[in-house]
This record gives sequence, C-alpha cells and structure tokens, in this order.
Amino acid sequence: MKCIAKIICCSLTMIFFIGCKKTTTGHPLTVQAKCIIKTETTALSGNEKSFEYKFDDKNQLISVKVLNKFGGPIGTYETGYSSVVYNAEYLNKPTRNIIEYENTDFFNNKFPAKAFVSVDDGDTLRVHYYTYFFFYDSKDRLITIGEQTDYVVGDWEYDLHIGYNDQDNVTSLQYEWTTGPNEINPPIIVTAYDNKPTPYAAIKGWPFLLINFAWNNYDPEPIFTALSKNNPLNYTFGSGANLFERKMEYTYNDNGFPTERKNTNKNTNGEYTFLQTFSYDCK
Repeated sequence: MKCIAKIICCSLTMIFFIGCKKTTTGHPLTVQAKCIIKTETTALSGNEKSFEYKFDDKNQLISVKVLNKFGGPIGTYETGYSSVVYNAEYLNKPTRNIIEYENTDFFNNKFPAKAFVSVDDGDTLRVHYYTYFFFYDSKDRLITIGEQTDYVVGDWEYDLHIGYNDQDNVTSLQYEWTTGPNEINPPIIVTAYDNKPTPYAAIKGWPFLLINFAWNNYDPEPIFTALSKNNPLNYTFGSGANLFERKMEYTYNDNGFPTERKNTNKNTNGEYTFLQTFSYDCK
C-alpha cells in the first residue's frame, strides 16, 4: 500500500484514513431499482475502458468483465456471497486479487465488519496482505474504513472517515494516516446531488463487491457514488493553487437512471472533459 499511497499523495496532494480497530456490523443502504446495469464505458484519457455486468436469474451480480478501449480483455471480477476475486494478467503473468469478508452475505444484506485481501502477482501469493475494518452509524451507513498491513514492515496505514447528509448521500471523505506521518488530510467535499438513482442501485453490497480494491483511488467519485442514494454533481479538494474541482452533468433514461455522465475537471492548468455511458435492462 505504501507505494500506491505515496503516488496518490503526490498527485492529488491529499487523501487518507483513521484507526479504531474494533469491529461492528451494519446494513448499508439498499435500493429497489427498476433498472439493472448492463454495460458501462469511460473515455477518460489514458484509462479508456468498458465493463460488462453479468447477473444470475435472481438478478444477483456474479461477474464484471473489464475490457480495454479496443474491446480486448483486461480482467474479470468474480463475485460471491462473501468474496470477490479479480483475475487479470500483468506482464504476461496471470494475477489475482482475492478479498474475503468475515460473516458476510451481500445477497441477503449482511455486510462486513472485517475483510482480508490476498495478492497474487503471478510469482508469489501474499496471503492477507491487507486487512480492512468497516464501521457503521446508527442508520447502518458506512462511516469509517480502516486499513492495516500487519505483514508489511514500515507501511503507512490509514482510516477513511465518511460524512453524510439527511438524504443518505456522502458529503465528505477525509483520510487520516494512522502510521507514517500521522496526519489528517483536508476533506474532499460534495455540495450537491441529483434526486435520481445511481447506475448501481440494483446491486446489493455494491461498495464491497468492486469498490473494495479502490478505497484509496486517485479519483474519489466511485466512492461517493457507491455509498450514496443519488448521483453526485460535483466534488472539490485542495485550495488556492492546489484547488481541484469536478462537475458532473447527467442524461437520464425514462426510469431516471443516468445513461451518460459528463465530467469536467478543473484546476489551475485548465479544464478537461470526458464522458461515461451506462446501459441497463429495465423492468
């Protein structure tokens, strides 16, 4: 985690997490949705890709195939009742990330207090390389995520604090180092949401099924979307010469689900816009 964290810290100048290490359980927001996501694309420069979602006959997510901009395979997420395996290839070697949740059943709305992530780089399987702890508020909303790397000497560990509004939408993410610099970074703030369902509203346990490998992602948007009832319209972090802003505009289908998201990033160097698209099977 150390090398990833340092890259993120340098490129964004902030993002990272806090540490009470007891366990609790909770049941984050689930939504009855008329539309189930089928495909997704992103045109972010240098990271263009698409996703194909597969469900069983009970509309439970069982896999997500990740493709490059030419339609070639990148990897596949395989989801279970209490685990996710990401199979891919790196430097011509088969690789895997394996996440196992304790006492968890996503498809029956039983969500985790603890998870272990094992990493297979094609040469070595590192069992329980990361450990995550999940904490919930009285409304069963995920409010803190703690990361530990007990088997990595000198690694920087963190906790992520999550704030919500009364509409069950995330308003802030604040990362705090629990080892290393022992600092709290300024929060990443969302000030507005629409009143429509997110593309993943039909997927039970969505934050844990795929977000689990990206709690420290350089782009916090997937976390805002995964943990919120509605779609974020903006977020900001930093200040002055380091201020970063993103604005998001949506096109919706007849059921209110977003079919296109226009993202505009702005900093002192200018503006950059890219599109994301979503398709669904609707009742």
